[in-house]
Amino acid sequence: MCVVSAGIVGISTAYILIRQGKSVVVLDNNLIGGDRTLQTIAYLSNVLTYCYYALKQMHGKERLKIVDQSHTTAIIAVFTPFRT
Repeated sequence: MCVVSAGIVGISTAYILIRQGKSVVVLDNNLIGGDRTLQTIAYLSNVLTYCYYALKQMHGKERLKIVDQSHTTAIIAVFTPFRT
């Protein structure tokens, strides 16, 4: 498998795949942990561009729950392997 990104998300994804027994190559045109990871981790947040109220109005309560759960699951998946 090939992961294109050596930031926190890419490295975490590679780690998870390796733990599942996959062979993984990580590609990036920057340093490991460079680029966006150096600047911010705001992409791994439940703080969304649209406020929850607006998302609820646009998509309904059930879909809003899915959005919230998907962000939370992604954050847990990315950071769990690095907890000691």
